[in-house]
Amino acid sequence: MLPFFAIVRLTCRSAIRSNVFRTLLFLLALSVILIPNTIKGDGTATGFIQLILEYSLGFSGAILAISVAWVCCSEIASDVESGQIHMIVVKPVPRAVVLLGKFTGVLVIHAVLLLIASAAVYGFVIYQFMRQDFPTEERQRVESEVLTGRRLIAPDKPDFAKMAEEELKHRLETARLDERQAIEQKLAGDQKRTVLAGIERELRRRNGEVEPGGVLFWKYSGISEENPDPLFLRYKLYAGTDTSKNQETTYGAWLLRFVSRTDRGEEGAEPEYTDNIVSLPPEEIMTRTRDEFGIQDTILRVGGAPDELRRNIPPELMKNLTGQLIREGTFVIGFQNYDREGKKIILQEADGPFLMVRETSFLNNYLRAVFVLFLGIAAVALVSSALAAYFTLPTSVFLAASYGLLCVFAVYLLGSMADMGDDLSMGDRVARALSEGVFFLLIPVRDFFLTTELATGQLIDFARIGHLIFYNLVLRGLPLFLAGMLLYSRRELALAVKR
Repeated sequence: MLPFFAIVRLTCRSAIRSNVFRTLLFLLALSVILIPNTIKGDGTATGFIQLILEYSLGFSGAILAISVAWVCCSEIASDVESGQIHMIVVKPVPRAVVLLGKFTGVLVIHAVLLLIASAAVYGFVIYQFMRQDFPTEERQRVESEVLTGRRLIAPDKPDFAKMAEEELKHRLETARLDERQAIEQKLAGDQKRTVLAGIERELRRRNGEVEPGGVLFWKYSGISEENPDPLFLRYKLYAGTDTSKNQETTYGAWLLRFVSRTDRGEEGAEPEYTDNIVSLPPEEIMTRTRDEFGIQDTILRVGGAPDELRRNIPPELMKNLTGQLIREGTFVIGFQNYDREGKKIILQEADGPFLMVRETSFLNNYLRAVFVLFLGIAAVALVSSALAAYFTLPTSVFLAASYGLLCVFAVYLLGSMADMGDDLSMGDRVARALSEGVFFLLIPVRDFFLTTELATGQLIDFARIGHLIFYNLVLRGLPLFLAGMLLYSRRELALAVKR
């Protein structure tokens, strides 16, 4: 193990002497120091703190990802080109240990830099939050919506696949003869899956539409009645169509289900439940903008409770309010469309509405985001080390940059294909298949940048972290690194130096 640690130490020293690394280190310091102290935001406390988190931590992660790619390529490829590698391989040290030591050294120094940068960003966020003269209500909103870790709970969804089968059967039964023949002709061969996919997509779209004057309800399961923390609802509305880029205001009201319990008086008998739907006051809502509100806070505000009580809801009152909203672990909320222009309201499946329940502290959630960012840096190091193990420095840097750009292009292309649905031409189908194949082999590094989730108080759960580790590092990054290690072990170093 002594040769391994010696290579790690020498790699760290060599990286620090690199002029490119020093330049990137200077940019990292600027992003950590200048952004939190110069950013203005949208004038609100929430927007101010969110921008500091997103830009400071995001820029720091991006700079470290670029730095780790360059240092990996430089430390591994340049040693071979300059012939310095011969000073190591003449000793009884396997080349695999050399490559692993250089990879570890680069990762260690960037892990230390990430730790310092993230600690500085966290300190600046807390300092700015305490230093700024924000109103009390805005401070409370920052603490409950940003400086926290809340689990996102999606509403229960029907079995759309089964509904599509039933809808297709209904269409065949009620269609005229010529229409039935046209549908049966489409179902011939391998077209049934495409037809069902189209019907399912249509059902999913209709499931989130609220016609003028209509009401749509959502049900959430697995909610604890004993939860001492407030519940929040996050949503994003569209008016008329979800393809328009214009923001506008609509008008509507949220409806809450209140539950009253009546004991039957018999020992061991279940209580009787009575559901009462209560409408909150109608309000103007900005479309195409993500928004959220505290449910218990809104109930107290509508009920005329003083601001002091809303800012510090006693635990017993919070428990009582939550108990009135939850029935056997379920919570129900609805939306009524009062749009003045008679437009339908659309809530896409990806935009909620989501129920948000506090699960951990901001510091805990922040540490999870930083760890995921470290995993992204490790993924870049795996790819860069594998490329540098066989190619020259310019080639490996070019391929590493191309790898990142190809990943971005594949994500963009797949998103565009998804918007087009399943009715594609042969050329589009080939493009989709190629994009999916390329995307399966690539590591989407941007998935490791969870600064938006962190800045909106969304919990970064361990299931998501485990998914990133297994599917990106273990299944994609590790085999590529092992292949690079194999090529590095068998590479003819004399020929590489001669070239």
